[in-house]
Amino acid sequence: MRIQTVAIAGALVLALGACELKDGPSETEQKDEAKSESGAAPASKITDPDAMARLPKDEAETVAEAFSVDSVPESTATLPAFPLFEPLDGLKNEFSGNAEMSNFDHAYFIGGKQVFEREGKVYHGQFRLEGAKIYSKLEFRRNYENAIRKLGGVKVASDIDTEPFRKDLRRQGKEDLGPCLKAYCTADYYLIRKDGVETWIEVGVHKYSERGNVTVLQTAEMEDNLKTLSASDLKSKLDADGHVPVYIQFDVDRATIKPAAAPAIHEIVTLLKDHPALKLSIEGHTDDTGSAAHNKTLSVDRAIAVRSRLVSAGIDGARLKSAGYGATRPIAQGTSDEARARNRRVELVRV
Repeated sequence: MRIQTVAIAGALVLALGACELKDGPSETEQKDEAKSESGAAPASKITDPDAMARLPKDEAETVAEAFSVDSVPESTATLPAFPLFEPLDGLKNEFSGNAEMSNFDHAYFIGGKQVFEREGKVYHGQFRLEGAKIYSKLEFRRNYENAIRKLGGVKVASDIDTEPFRKDLRRQGKEDLGPCLKAYCTADYYLIRKDGVETWIEVGVHKYSERGNVTVLQTAEMEDNLKTLSASDLKSKLDADGHVPVYIQFDVDRATIKPAAAPAIHEIVTLLKDHPALKLSIEGHTDDTGSAAHNKTLSVDRAIAVRSRLVSAGIDGARLKSAGYGATRPIAQGTSDEARARNRRVELVRV
């Protein structure tokens, strides 16, 4: 879908591993930020009584503070192929490779005054607005808005200063925020719902440079490329190496075991029932996104969750220990999707 200057042709999706932006505030503004950092209210508690007045009346209720995804009506439009838009005429994406497009990643979006974390296919675009063709910041944003509305999208947050949200997310140990949340941006957020799939779009402009950002995420389950080892395979690996990685699926950034992990859990239960003398340490590991402290806590919680699931399946808790090591013991190097997927694991270690 190509869009002219006032009818957008843009690429949309948030590149999560993207680098910090090259521009930034002045020295005075940095000092002001340092003074306000500790006193800034959490994003979830920010109040802006005038925010609703800046929105069209027909959207005012949609983006209330108690925003619900279900309040956005399903689109009846035919959506173009992901990432929905080509860049505006004369603009070139400064991102490339995995920083531009990922088959599976996560990203943060804002609806009302809440942060929503979603997983799926992700696109990140960053554009210098003073290139071969010059666009004002308003023109950049308006082009995308016009195009998104034609596809049945709804603006769920408007004129958002991303700085308070960035600070709050980082206080929670979340570092892999995407380009606009990392930068000093003013952003609009949109949601398209169609056939059970959510397409979230962030369109932002930098406060201190002539750049614009677009992130598009289309929700999807990760394709499972890792084979579930049978109980006999697990035993063979333990006999040979003393430990074996198991890829158990959890909710993003949580210790909640997904239903898709049931086959892997079943094989571990079978292993322990077939070998009643076997004792295991269940050890959680994460990838390198997020802070060290956050990853440590998450890995411990995930190991505990697996141990609890085994105990509830009838395994004696005295046979099971649990521990977590965050991202300190990777088995794959690099920041590719594949490397991070291998490092997000639970290991069974013979005691």
